[in-house]
Amino acid sequence: MNGLLAMLGFSACTCVAPKMYGTPVAEYGTPHVTFTFKGRVLDKDGKPIPGIKVTPIIEVGAASDAQYTDAEGQVEGGIPWVAAWNKDKIGLAFEDEDGPENGGAFARDTLHAADLKLEKVKEGSGWDQGTYHADFEKTLLPEE
Repeated sequence: MNGLLAMLGFSACTCVAPKMYGTPVAEYGTPHVTFTFKGRVLDKDGKPIPGIKVTPIIEVGAASDAQYTDAEGQVEGGIPWVAAWNKDKIGLAFEDEDGPENGGAFARDTLHAADLKLEKVKEGSGWDQGTYHADFEKTLLPEE
């Protein structure tokens, strides 16, 4: 039986492995982090903008559930699982879906990881490498 397993690539299943390497530990998955954000979206005069769609992104095209700013321009949300090596590629996309309502039409914009100043707020264990958080204030310019 051990010979068949070895031919299939399961040589670590033999009784020799625990003696040589200790008890095997099965860990499946990928190192990951949790990303949370909280912030405020304002117009160029410093007034809050309600109804702005704020979407957490990882590079272009990989997005998570969007949140919308409230009457005070505040929003919070996050991404529950981000591959650890993508941590520096996290960002936020801002989009005015309602046009002239709620204070005018605003141009799309983004904040990138370097702009967000991610801070580790919780340690993780195993594959979970913790929670990173960003507080932000974003000013959107009028759409041209």
